[in-house]
Amino acid sequence: MPLGIVKVDHKCFYPFNPSSIVTVLLFMKKGLQYITTDGEERCAWHFAKEIEATINEAIFITDNYKQELLKEIKQAKLKRSNI
Repeated sequence: MPLGIVKVDHKCFYPFNPSSIVTVLLFMKKGLQYITTDGEERCAWHFAKEIEATINEAIFITDNYKQELLKEIKQAKLKRSNI
């Protein structure tokens, strides 16, 4: 690494682990708050992507409910970009 360049290892601290659809459903309000205002922009974006993937992979919720959840996440991301 050339002199003068500092590598920063930045970690994100999510409000909950978004890898389980049950956890996502239980803490959705908290997750939306993190995406909208509480999380650092880069972390909030990654968190939203992880939640979206978890929702898309869920097998025990209907497609209509998945679309509603994904719509809520999209709205939270749009609110963030307007702040």
